[in-house]
Amino acid sequence: MAIDWFVVIGGTIGYQVLGALWYGPLLGSQWMAAMGYDDHPDMGGETPTVGYVITAIGALIATSSLAVLVDWVGATTWQTGLTLGLLAGIGFVATTNLQSVPFEGRSWTVYAINAGYNTLALALIGVAMAVI
Repeated sequence: MAIDWFVVIGGTIGYQVLGALWYGPLLGSQWMAAMGYDDHPDMGGETPTVGYVITAIGALIATSSLAVLVDWVGATTWQTGLTLGLLAGIGFVATTNLQSVPFEGRSWTVYAINAGYNTLALALIGVAMAVI
């Protein structure tokens, strides 16, 4: 397997930067309103640092997994990378997060914001992995 770990680390950082923008200036106020927060969430008593570390670990695992898929199929064009990223985002993340609406009581807005973030991140990372 020929995984470019530089691209995996870059993708993980990009995932986090997109998250900061997505849940910050882009859709942060809509997400917080849909979650019913007036201010930043409590995070169950954890410090924000713990939340960022956990999220970064998840992003590293997702990015590494996508790198395996990109390598496995031999993706070398942005179109193939985009397709793999969208398949991962829509086919795995968005579909498995559907349970949050009926069973966790999350709104469709929260679902769409969360699934959209992960799908966009994986799509962009897929493109980068295929062409770099």
